[in-house]
Amino acid sequence: MFFMQLNKFFLSFLFFTLSLCFCQGQVSKKTYQTIMTGNAETIKVSIEGATVELKETKGTRILVETKVELSLPNEALLNFVVESGRYELIQTMNASTRELSLESKKNKNIIVVKGQNCEEEVIYTIYIPSSIKSFKQ
Repeated sequence: MFFMQLNKFFLSFLFFTLSLCFCQGQVSKKTYQTIMTGNAETIKVSIEGATVELKETKGTRILVETKVELSLPNEALLNFVVESGRYELIQTMNASTRELSLESKKNKNIIVVKGQNCEEEVIYTIYIPSSIKSFKQ
């Protein structure tokens, strides 16, 4: 009797665990980028195709937190595109106006895996030092 209950418990547990593995529809990862402000007085943010949140912080560096979600449950693909620098921001300093520009990369090809388009959701949270006079988006 005890072994039959244990067997039922084990089979139920196995079914539950396998269903969780197959129901996983997406993967996500957070990355961080630190940017030195130098003598910048203003910051211009130009990021296309992503959600951008600007927050004020103490200090002299800009911290960019990037959360990436892919619609396909492929951890290796996610790690590859993140490590290749696909979501890193490009920084350009205009010395005459003392404006620091942060931009996303322009040419992002669509990710296709086995004939299926992989949707990506990207959220940038940018922590801007309170010493910066103004920022534009």
